[in-house]
Amino acid sequence: MDHIHEGGAHAPRNNSLVNWMIVGLVLVAAYFVIGEHWVHVAPFLPFLIFLSCPLMHLFMHHGHGHHHDSSGDSQNAPPPAGGGQENRP
Repeated sequence: MDHIHEGGAHAPRNNSLVNWMIVGLVLVAAYFVIGEHWVHVAPFLPFLIFLSCPLMHLFMHHGHGHHHDSSGDSQNAPPPAGGGQENRP
């Protein structure tokens, strides 16, 4: 079901089609470039593996929630062990 928007253009469908065409073109170009230049790329593969380690460390640690609050507010602090009640004899 195609919906015509202002000006008679199919904006979402055209953008999606163009994006898929660009991805396909890049994949085909990468296939031929790597195929023709594999002899030049292969000796550097071990170095690319070592380079991927610090890059993954740099980019993959952003979502762990290690945001330190410098205001000293203890409202977000976890409760003490034992549910906040001390066991006294």
